[in-house]
Amino acid sequence: MHMPSQPAVLTIGVATTLRPSSALDLYTASTVREALATLRLMSFDLVLAGLDDPSIDVWTVMQRVLSAWPQQRWILAA
Repeated sequence: MHMPSQPAVLTIGVATTLRPSSALDLYTASTVREALATLRLMSFDLVLAGLDDPSIDVWTVMQRVLSAWPQQRWILAA
């Protein structure tokens, strides 16, 4: 697993207003499948789940994430 040297954040269902920063590694998943595949490949300090994309059922995503990675920290951004 890739272990980044700075905090890594995975966003899903969040409007693309977040900009890359030298303070953290920011990754974006545009689908449920992409989010789960990315989580299988890397470890993240935080999953930022948003309600901005109506095509993504955030609660289903987070249920699957927490089922597979129960220790994963996450936050809902509305």
